[in-house]
Amino acid sequence: MMAKDEAVIPGQGWVLIGDADTAVPDITKFKLADEATFSGWSWLGNTSKENPPKLGKDGGDVKTHDTWDTPAMRSTVETTVYTMEIAALSVTKKTLDLAFPGGTWDDQKKIFSVPSKPGVVNKSVLVIMKDDVNGLSGFVFPNGALAIGDMPEIKTDGFFEINLKVTGNASPTDGSPLRFIPIAAK
Repeated sequence: MMAKDEAVIPGQGWVLIGDADTAVPDITKFKLADEATFSGWSWLGNTSKENPPKLGKDGGDVKTHDTWDTPAMRSTVETTVYTMEIAALSVTKKTLDLAFPGGTWDDQKKIFSVPSKPGVVNKSVLVIMKDDVNGLSGFVFPNGALAIGDMPEIKTDGFFEINLKVTGNASPTDGSPLRFIPIAAK
């Protein structure tokens, strides 16, 4: 029996932002040029192909507990925090608002001022990945806390990247900090 190709090579992708717990659209119908295919969401703007979204995990280690007479009697798992880093390339007010919550925009001077004590903003963050063979798949942080990650680095041979950090908080709907959207069955 030949193995079924259900792999994903994410050659292209998009990052969408919505209010916390925004319903995930049917991504099999997604077309960036047709906002009706992702109603309730907005495209973040260009993101880095060199540094695509990167998932992370902190914690989640298994600890084994022994009793005096029985080794490895029970195991527990420590709290796990799921994260993602996004290298946003669109240097816009929208991106700066996500990177530096609480910042102010001077419409007359067209200047964004970073707050001395930035906070976080809770949003749904949907990543849609396109595989040329198997189509679209993705994942979503239904209640992600967004803020600046590492400060941008100026490079003369590449794009200026605004590094957004997403931390997965529990969804008010089902408690899930992260959901995966597998490739559509063929």
